[in-house]
This record gives sequence, structure tokens and C-alpha cells, in this order.
Amino acid sequence: MMSKATNEVLERRGGISALKQIVRVIVDFAVCYGYRVIKKL
Repeated sequence: MMSKATNEVLERRGGISALKQIVRVIVDFAVCYGYRVIKKL
């Protein structure tokens, strides 16, 4: 499911810019999730 969406994004734009965007989204998600976990502790 995820790979299908990423493949579509890569096809639409230049590969590198799309890849950077995906990495940014993953990093943002990881930071938000980590912050929540730390808050619970």
C-alpha cells in the first residue's frame, strides 16, 4: 500500500525531490511519535 503511493509520487515528480519529501514526512512522524512516547513516560 505504502510502496504503491511512493512509486506514484516518484513517477510524478523528479525522484530526488520526492524522496526528500518522503524522508521529511517520515522524520516528522517519528519526532511526533517519539515526543508522545516520552511524554507518557
